[in-house]
Amino acid sequence: MRQLLNKFRDREEFGRAFWAGLFAFCALSTFASFYGFAWDGQEERCLPWRLMFLYPVGSEQVARGDYVQFVAVSPNFFGKFNGGSAGKMVAGIPGDQIEINSGHASINGSPIPDLEQRAATKLGRPMASFDARYTLGHDEYFMVGTMPHSFDSRYWGPIKRSQIRKRLIGIL
Repeated sequence: MRQLLNKFRDREEFGRAFWAGLFAFCALSTFASFYGFAWDGQEERCLPWRLMFLYPVGSEQVARGDYVQFVAVSPNFFGKFNGGSAGKMVAGIPGDQIEINSGHASINGSPIPDLEQRAATKLGRPMASFDARYTLGHDEYFMVGTMPHSFDSRYWGPIKRSQIRKRLIGIL
C-alpha cells in the first residue's frame, strides 16, 4: 500500500511540474513575441548601446527623439541591409522639410550632422549624389544614428511607418 501511495505522490509531483513548466513556456513565448533584446556587435555602431530592450510600438504615435527598430526594405539601402533590422533615432517626422546639400544636412532648417566623405566613398557614390530637398509624407520618418559614422536616412532617405516594429531602450 505504501508503494502505491508513493507512486501517486510522484505522479502528482510530476503533474504539477509538467503544468508549471508548460505555463512557464507559454508565458515566455508570449513575452518573446512582443518584447525582446537586441545586441549590436558592429565595430562602428549607430547608437551608443550594445544591448537594447525592445518593446512594441503598436498603433502609438512615433515622435521625434524616439529610438526605434525597423525593417530595412528599400532600394536605397544599397543591398547592405535589405530585409534586416536596424535601430536608429527618429529625427524627422511627417511634414518636416529635409535638405541635404553638398554634404550638409538639415531638418526644418536646423542642422544635423553632415554626411561623411568616407561613407560616400564606401558606397561608391559622389557626395553630390546624396543632395536632396523634400518634405516627409504623412507616413515617412527620417532616421539618424547618434554616433559618428552612422549609415542612416542622410544616405538612404526616409522610411515608412509600416517598417517601424519596436521601440528600444538602451541598456549597455
